Amino acid sequence: QQLEATWNQHRAETEKLKNSLRDLNDKIEEAKRKKNLLIARAKRAEAQARIAETMSSMSEKSAFEAFSRMETKIEDNERRMLANVEIDEEFSGDKLASDFKVLEKGAGAASADSQLLALKQKMGMLPAGAPVSNRQIGAGASSDEDIAHAEIEDAPEEQKKLP
Repeated sequence: QQLEATWNQHRAETEKLKNSLRDLNDKIEEAKRKKNLLIARAKRAEAQARIAETMSSMSEKSAFEAFSRMETKIEDNERRMLANVEIDEEFSGDKLASDFKVLEKGAGAASADSQLLALKQKMGMLPAGAPVSNRQIGAGASSDEDIAHAEIEDAPEEQKKLP
């Protein structure tokens, strides 16, 4: 009987120890979860602080200023490139060829006439301020009115009087 009482007492103490061990394990697990939660919260707070710092140093105005600076740099580079091309053309003799190409495209028919008149005046072939003749038909003119007008002006005086 005494053995049975001792056995019961040991059994009760063993159950108590098992329960205490389970409670301790639960507390350890909860402490680990809390530790992980605190670490996650600390990392989140640190990330938020970095984001806030970045956002405060980079306002909308500074972002647009950066784009404006990039645009200015690109435009400057384009202007330099065009200037270099023009300089290369001047020194390589391609300028004359490119002028002929422009004239061939017909982009400067009237301009070519005015340039020719200006050169003639400069060389003294025409008096300064001489009236520009309207009798010429521009390059590529196809208007019947322009052609008829030019024909009438070029006709001898006797034909102009005829109906």
